[in-house]
Amino acid sequence: MRIDPHLELTAETYEWAAGESTWQSVSREELAELLEGEAPPAFRTILGKTGDLYSGPFYADFDGDLDEVCHKVREFLDKLEAADVDLESVRIFATGGRGFHVEVPAAVFGGCDHIELPKIYKAMALGLYVDTLDMRVYSSGRGRMWRVPHVQRSNGLFKVPLTVAEARSMTPERFEDLCSAPRAWPELRTPVLAPKLAAMFRAARDKVEVDAKRPKTFSAAEAEIRRRFEGAAPPSVQALLQGEFLPDAGWNQIAIQLALLAHILGWSDDRLIHEARGLIERHESDGQRYNSPKKRERELVQKFHYCESNPDYTFSVGGLCSILPAGVKPDLQGLEADPDDEAPDYVELLDAVEGPRDVVTIARQIQRDESLSKTEAEALLKRCARAAGVGVRALKADLYDPGTGLVISVSAGDFSGSVDSAMRALAQ
Repeated sequence: MRIDPHLELTAETYEWAAGESTWQSVSREELAELLEGEAPPAFRTILGKTGDLYSGPFYADFDGDLDEVCHKVREFLDKLEAADVDLESVRIFATGGRGFHVEVPAAVFGGCDHIELPKIYKAMALGLYVDTLDMRVYSSGRGRMWRVPHVQRSNGLFKVPLTVAEARSMTPERFEDLCSAPRAWPELRTPVLAPKLAAMFRAARDKVEVDAKRPKTFSAAEAEIRRRFEGAAPPSVQALLQGEFLPDAGWNQIAIQLALLAHILGWSDDRLIHEARGLIERHESDGQRYNSPKKRERELVQKFHYCESNPDYTFSVGGLCSILPAGVKPDLQGLEADPDDEAPDYVELLDAVEGPRDVVTIARQIQRDESLSKTEAEALLKRCARAAGVGVRALKADLYDPGTGLVISVSAGDFSGSVDSAMRALAQ
């Protein structure tokens, strides 16, 4: 049986496309007939529409380095399970490319048709977020195209269904083997309401509805950046984007700050990538995760969508300055006086660090920040030291001698919670 026996087509209309062909609208009956036929389309929209209302399952797309994706999709399934979801009622697929699709039936969380359903699902995805979860897929308009199972891809592989056990034990080698041919559809249990996920859906729906009624506002600093530079990046940031100088900060921290600025300026993700092409090509990333332009571009796009409407990430001039070397940001002078933006949120910056290199960059900024009291600075430096896995004295030894090229100086005589943990940090 080619068509998924558990597929629920609840809306009146859907879109489908074969490869690069133009999207075509069909009724749910026509789509079911296409999917059952001998030449099903390669893509169809995951959500359908009835008038202006979307309906369909909560969906998640994972994409990236397959080793990492296999690990992260297991984390995501763990989060669903912690939200009371019976995973045996969830549809899981290996896409045949570099990732997975997960679909949770609306009955599991009390879902309903809604004009802003993609935004609601994006808010839910933020609450369940793990790395490699693609935040770009929660688009409105005509909907998000979704690869159809058992249609051969250009690489010769297929998107195929998985059992929970197969998803949890997946390896890159097993992935290719399972995707080499169409497979039988696994049996799924009847969906039952998951109270915690249902509460997450209601909270996301309420937030989206409130946000839709609330006009977008900008802080004084944000409004001044928009006015002063007329939608373009400040010259100091433009030089960074073009790769004219390379910051000390790690790519994760850079991507977050550039994504937040892009939203203030009203840029699309395509424009952000275009503007940042030089930096993407020339940045020297720490570790394997961002060690190629392709990986850095993918992460920048990911952070653009992750930060959009995310209450945990807000723009600040101090945060932006944290990725710029001292002395190259005269065009940002005066903006720091915004009472809503007197200093960067160092705790937020530390939450975003990828390794000791980022920690030291932030710690040096704390050392130079004259707006902090001695007590505040010491408390933040202690937090930096914990993030790096070393004692405060070990961290300060490097702060006072930045020309050594060391990330963290550690010796047996340092006051460190664990020299072993410090050495592990150095080995990253």
